[in-house]
Amino acid sequence: MRIGHVCLIGFGGMGKQHFSILKEFDCDLITIVEPRISSLDLNDATQAILLKRLSDLDLPTVDYFIVATPVNTRLEIVKTIGSLGTPIFFEKPFAMSFDVAVTINSYLARPDTCFVGFPRRMSDGFLRLKGIIQTLGSKYYFRSTFAQDFRKYRPDYSETYYSSPDQGGGLFNDGLSHHFDLACFLNGNVHKMSYEATNLVLKTSLVDDLAVILLHFENGSMAMLDGNQFQLPNTDIASCISEVGTFSFDRINSIFTIEKSDKGQKSQATLPESWSDLLKRQLEAFFYVANTRREHLCSIDQALAQLEILRNSHRIF
Repeated sequence: MRIGHVCLIGFGGMGKQHFSILKEFDCDLITIVEPRISSLDLNDATQAILLKRLSDLDLPTVDYFIVATPVNTRLEIVKTIGSLGTPIFFEKPFAMSFDVAVTINSYLARPDTCFVGFPRRMSDGFLRLKGIIQTLGSKYYFRSTFAQDFRKYRPDYSETYYSSPDQGGGLFNDGLSHHFDLACFLNGNVHKMSYEATNLVLKTSLVDDLAVILLHFENGSMAMLDGNQFQLPNTDIASCISEVGTFSFDRINSIFTIEKSDKGQKSQATLPESWSDLLKRQLEAFFYVANTRREHLCSIDQALAQLEILRNSHRIF
């Protein structure tokens, strides 16, 4: 299936990742909108052009938009493209507050064709964990841990989006937001949330690099999500502890572990998948309406619900 004309808005870290994956699809044209660069070295046969401004683009010719800009730019972008009814894929987070998200949503002519990027929803390991959780007939404890050596991956963090919360910076709105979405995706609706976030290591005064989230789900189960942006080695694990056993998936090492309570035995399976695999599956789900994984994408309604939970949460201390 030919994808048609894809417009990628933003060519920072995630924009570059999306572009490298887009080159694997059969796109008629890829238009990159990025004011901060003057030229693009493609080094391949991909049909791509670079524009400085959205106003330079014939918007009705675009079949799909991918928005990978800082979150504080989203409202103005949607004011320009939202009325077209063209499918839009937003890099997370959708917005920094529930009220802003509602405003953005009001400019979307077809919010049902717009989605927010949380690629862990595409992971075979996490989907296997979801299947097990759905079979449990009693309450359980869910936990996920995320950590990364953020300075290695974004050495300019203090001068970029991480220096300002309204641009989407900080662990609470960055890496740990993935695990908050994952917890909602795997366990269902959240009844109550509490959290604590602080700055311990990365020398920025406005954002957090350490956070803990406590969740109560409507099914009566509980969860703790914790993360930091200064740890090495990287960690990306989700677990479910129940009366029948403990089930966990370590995404970094691609290991799914089952420990049955009645047998006291541990079994492990290798489920290899890279971050690029998840990003590609996510875009496949976005592009191909018939793809069953489309139902795993984070809808605008789900993104709004999560931001409303955040608005109604309270700090632990």
